[in-house]
Amino acid sequence: ETGKVKTKGTLLVHCPTQEIQHRAVKSGIVIDAQLYEARLFDSSVLLRQCYKCAQWGHTQSACGKQAKCSKCAGNHDTRQCKESRVECANCGGKHKAWQKQACRVFQAYLNATQERRVLLRVESDRVRATDNSSSPSPPTSSDGFTIVANKRRRGNSPSPAVHAGTAQARRTVGRPTYLSQAAADPSQAKIGMWVPSGTSAGNSALGDDMELSQDLGSQHIASNEQ
Repeated sequence: ETGKVKTKGTLLVHCPTQEIQHRAVKSGIVIDAQLYEARLFDSSVLLRQCYKCAQWGHTQSACGKQAKCSKCAGNHDTRQCKESRVECANCGGKHKAWQKQACRVFQAYLNATQERRVLLRVESDRVRATDNSSSPSPPTSSDGFTIVANKRRRGNSPSPAVHAGTAQARRTVGRPTYLSQAAADPSQAKIGMWVPSGTSAGNSALGDDMELSQDLGSQHIASNEQ
């Protein structure tokens, strides 16, 4: 609507491996010093309608079906239609194929899409709840010996991870707090980054698709529901 401020947005990130994808879902992604929540994404949740056959779920670039008119359901292209009657090419109702609210076929397609979106959210929660303590088996040399690095005796004291977990609060989405106080402190160290000329910092490639969304007004993450 005119004059309405957009407060939500979605960013799709492609990952090269499932391991990196799950790592991003668990830890989130930092962009411009701000932590964003990530969740799994699949292109099947996008609403698509073919302009060739008028059916839902794909586009004309991937359509091998016969052309159907979106106005009268005839076997011709919509732009060549000369009929005065109106009929949906999907449900046979007295409306045009792109009129969603009146089409029962679209409503069934929409419900299935929403169910898939919910399943992706559930799967994202399952990935976040996965135990991170499991580690890959240690490498083995060609002569059959297991390679062990920094082996120490197991004591009764808590592991460093336990200390870190009790001493530091869990990260939340949004920008770090107290930035202004830290910047005003004359003793605050400044970190700079030097990049040699002729080189550029490439983005780390990431595996299956993920969806990233943010509530720009309150710094909380929200889905980009249509």
